[in-house]
Amino acid sequence: MKMLRSPICSATLALVLAAGLWLPGCDDRGPVGQAITDANVKLTSLTPTGGATASDDYKLSVYSEILNNLKPHTGQGTPSQQAATYILLSRAQAGLGEAPAAQAADIERSIQDFETRVRAALDQWRTLSAQAATLSSYDPAEELNAIARDAQDREAAIAREQARRSDVDARVAELRSQAATKAAAAKAKRQEEGTILQAMSNATAVQGDEILRRAVVIRREADALDAESSDLEARAAQVAPQSDRVQLEIDRLTAQRTLLDKNRDEVSARAAAMKERASAAQVEARQAADAVTTVVKEMEATSATLPYDDAAAQFEAAAASAKKAAGADKASRSSAEMAVGIPSQSLGDLRLSQARGLAGAVATYEALAEAVPPLPDAAKYRSTLTTLREGRKAALEAATEAYSAAAEAYKNAGGMGQAKERLESVIMGLARTVKATSGGTKDLAVELGLSEAPPETPSDTGSGDAPPPAAAQAGTPEATIETILGAIKSGQYRTILDYIHTDDPMISGLLQSGMGIVEKAAALSSAMTAKFGKGLMDLGPEATGPASKVDLERLRSLTVADFPVEVTGDTAVVHSPPDLEGPNDGLPMRRIDGVWKIDLSAAPSTGGDQQGGPAITGQQLAMMAAFAGPMIKQAGQVFDDVRTGVEDGTYATLDAVKAALEEKFKAMQQGLMKNMTGGMQPPGGG
Repeated sequence: MKMLRSPICSATLALVLAAGLWLPGCDDRGPVGQAITDANVKLTSLTPTGGATASDDYKLSVYSEILNNLKPHTGQGTPSQQAATYILLSRAQAGLGEAPAAQAADIERSIQDFETRVRAALDQWRTLSAQAATLSSYDPAEELNAIARDAQDREAAIAREQARRSDVDARVAELRSQAATKAAAAKAKRQEEGTILQAMSNATAVQGDEILRRAVVIRREADALDAESSDLEARAAQVAPQSDRVQLEIDRLTAQRTLLDKNRDEVSARAAAMKERASAAQVEARQAADAVTTVVKEMEATSATLPYDDAAAQFEAAAASAKKAAGADKASRSSAEMAVGIPSQSLGDLRLSQARGLAGAVATYEALAEAVPPLPDAAKYRSTLTTLREGRKAALEAATEAYSAAAEAYKNAGGMGQAKERLESVIMGLARTVKATSGGTKDLAVELGLSEAPPETPSDTGSGDAPPPAAAQAGTPEATIETILGAIKSGQYRTILDYIHTDDPMISGLLQSGMGIVEKAAALSSAMTAKFGKGLMDLGPEATGPASKVDLERLRSLTVADFPVEVTGDTAVVHSPPDLEGPNDGLPMRRIDGVWKIDLSAAPSTGGDQQGGPAITGQQLAMMAAFAGPMIKQAGQVFDDVRTGVEDGTYATLDAVKAALEEKFKAMQQGLMKNMTGGMQPPGGG
């Protein structure tokens, strides 16, 4: 476990050290002074300017030792010594808080994995429940025609596969024949070499040299032929398994064809069998529900180990100790206020991290509570969801309070010249964070006198300006759009899946994968913006790959008013802004169990366009899924690799990021095309 410190808090600490505000001046006379000196030396040794960094266990032992050594001296010595004692205690207590804070971050990552598992298990529940419902309503009408068409397709596929196997077998035979020819030629060469070498016994020295030279040449020729033979055998060995794989496909298709022939005579009896299968699917659905319950319990058990309160207690104790330093020595107030600010800011970082973790939990439990059909524990999930929402609200409020205390302490610390300017920059950063954690209700910059409050808007100016848009009414298509836009703005992209309806598991799988790549692209864009001031979409389509179709920044700027909705009973059509890609005739929505969802089962993309264009068939959709799966996985890895490079400094400029992305996506596309074409080059080279 690696103890962490937030970037902004690390920057503040560096600023404090550079400004000389950390420890008040005090003498080292007497036992108090000696204890202060010893503690300061130990703390300084934990952050050396060069050499190896101390281990986490060693740091914890030093912090504990400092606490034990200094506590007997609190309130003793000169005022400056008292202040120094409290400040050093504060530093040690804050250091002890870093370990549980880092542990909480590690556990949060584990919880994110659990949340992914919960959603996967939930998808199983939905899929199996849908299968059970479908099987229960099975109608054999028109199935005979479908069987006949399928049989014809299988026969054609078998013929194609048989032709493929013949080609593979011919290639293998040819390679092995060539290998045998090369091997025979090599054997003949070696026999020739032996014959020549036998003549050396009766040859003169000069003749022997010539014979040996010829023997070496022949041996090399034999070695080359053996190498060529081995290479051909290896190539044959690589190609040969293709024949077995093709035969397996032929066997599979033949079995299907045989099954179709059998089904032709059994359609009339299938209805009863389908009822039995429906019962089996219902059992599997119940098992899937049990699996959801199991994973949720594991996730809840892991969540129960989050040591946020342990870390918070240390940071709060550190801030309290620093406040005592201010009361002990007025001359040390600047150092003491800084000492108050840093653990307060760490506490804010901790509570903000907790709120973010709870936001993910809220999204997960919303999916559990609103699953259709309802899960057996839906009522429990709704109750937990209420608790999580309250916890997230409390965490945000605690973060707001801690950040506010840190900013106020930094303001009170004062400073001169550049140190003051840099400190005010830190305070403004905290003010922006507080504005976000408080939902815009708290403006620290104004409260601390660093900026002026915006003028109040009169309730009726008569100017004709449009009022701000009102929140969408619950239970309407607009409310769903507002929720989806909120998920995009907050980065909770998988929440969107709960508001999309599809009957096709392949489409559901593509959506799951698509959301994954959006998350990875967003993470890279955030890293780029933090380092270069520009995000992923600023690089152009060649560098953004699959993400070029998803302009998150544009989507985050939109409101419900940008999406006109036409409602007809329980169905609706939502129209996108002109600059966003989407169906020209709008995206269908449907009210399902009281919730409006985007209805992909009715989308034009799978049922033909308005101009009579062809619909996407199940086979075509399967082909799309087969291609999209590897593409999404590889593109996600590209975004992850480049994000890591941005964060660790491998890509130090925006141009370097763009070049890396373009190179990686080009290689990815070439690899995918090669796999699709079986290694054949496209016309015109490439």
